[in-house]
Formats: sequence, structure tokens, C-alpha cells
Amino acid sequence: MSKKIGITLIVIALVICIAYAIICVTTFEECPVATTKPSSIVEKEYKAELIYNSLMYNTGAYEYSIQAYVNIDMITEGETLTDRAARKQQSKDAISQIKADFESRGYQIDVSEDYFVSAIIASYESYDELALSNGETGYDMPSSTAKTYKGLFYNDIVSERTTAFESEEGTVLNKAEDYLNEIDGIAKGDVSLVFNYGTMYKTSTIASDADQIYKLTDDETGISTNIHEFRMTDGNRARVITLVQHTPNSYTWYLSVVVITLLLAGIIILIKGAKRSK
Repeated sequence: MSKKIGITLIVIALVICIAYAIICVTTFEECPVATTKPSSIVEKEYKAELIYNSLMYNTGAYEYSIQAYVNIDMITEGETLTDRAARKQQSKDAISQIKADFESRGYQIDVSEDYFVSAIIASYESYDELALSNGETGYDMPSSTAKTYKGLFYNDIVSERTTAFESEEGTVLNKAEDYLNEIDGIAKGDVSLVFNYGTMYKTSTIASDADQIYKLTDDETGISTNIHEFRMTDGNRARVITLVQHTPNSYTWYLSVVVITLLLAGIIILIKGAKRSK
């Protein structure tokens, strides 16, 4: 009798495996997004950069900031001393105007130099604080256009969006870009528009089609974030970026536990039955 029970449990486990395998073949889809592998920061030269940061740190805190930078060495290379001095002054004036605009909007200036300025737009200690500031009540019904690709052990949730640089006029970013474009030697399209998406999660959880991905860590505090860097110019400012969230396929994991339990129980019962029959 015990042998029959053991065999029955093993057969049930195998039937479940075969049935689920058929479901896998007919319903599961491979995520089509070519994601970027993490690497060290690749330093490249740009005449000017306008950077928007949307960062989540490993502490659970969130920060939104904006930065403007002029590569003065690059735009004055090969110029006479007189032209170089004029270009330096233009660059300083542009950064000063950008800083003044940031201040007029209530942004917190955290770094201010001749050719670089950085301002914090907003920061939050936790997601709850961020949600409350956005007027979320906890009863809001979330809406999403993300598509889910079901895999054997993990599902890939793919979401697409544009960045803060999509608008061509009327934003703080457009105004800062205009100031940078007024500098002689910086033509329209020379400004590198950088959207940095930072997350506490590794690419095994959140991946993307970013131009590069790297970990940024504050050596003093140990606070870190994984940066997904997307670069654009005026010509492709409406670029669509793709984020891919890897989530466990709960059905597979639950069925795995059930199948393993059935197999182990069946094998144990068979072994015990064989010993008794001796």
C-alpha cells in the first residue's frame, strides 16, 4: 500500500511538471529589451553638460537635482589669450545666470563654481515622505502602461518613458540650456543632456537600456546609488528610455516547492515500503 502511495505522489509531481512545461512553452515570452551591463564610469569630453538627477539611495532616501557644467578647456582650445578670456567670462556669466534662475525657483544651491553649478530641487527621507508630498493618499489606484513578459523563474516588467528633457521650451532645463547655447563655441546641439536615474537596486532587479550603468558611492558616508545614465542632445531630446524590473514568477516558485515536496515524500514512502517488504 505504501509503495502505491509513493508512486502516486511521484506521478502527480511529474504530471505537474509536464503540465507546467507545456504552459511555459505556450505562454512565456522572452523580454526583447537589450539591457546595459554595469561598468566603471566612462569619462568623455563634452563642451557643456546639463544634468538632471532622479536618485534613490541605499538608505531609502530620494533626491532630485539639476547641474550645469561648461568644459572651459575644450571650448577655448587653440584660441588666443584675448578670445580665451572672453570665452571664460561668457561661461562664468552663463553659469551665474543659471544659478540665479535656480535660486529664484527656491532650489538649494549645493555647489557653485566658475564653470559648474549644482542645485537640489527636492529631497525626501523615504518613499512615504515622497508620496505624501505628491498628494498620494494610499487609496489611489495605480495606473501603468508597463508590459510584463512572463519567464520561467522571473518576469520582466518593461516600462517606457521620456525624460525631463523632452520639452523644447518653457522649463528650467530649457532656460539653462539657452544660457549655455549663448556661449561662443557652443552651438545648438553641443550641450550634452544627461538624465541620471539612480536606484538602490542592482541590475539583477532593475535593468535598463542606459548608455552606461555604474555605482556611485560617497566614501565618507557610504551612501550609494546605482546610476543609469542616459545621454541626449537637442536632436533626440524626446528619446524614450526603457526600464526593466525583474520580479520572481511566484507560480514557478510555489509549484517548485510543491513538486519537490511530493517527490521527496514519494521517494521516502517508497524506500520505507521497500524496507518493510524485505
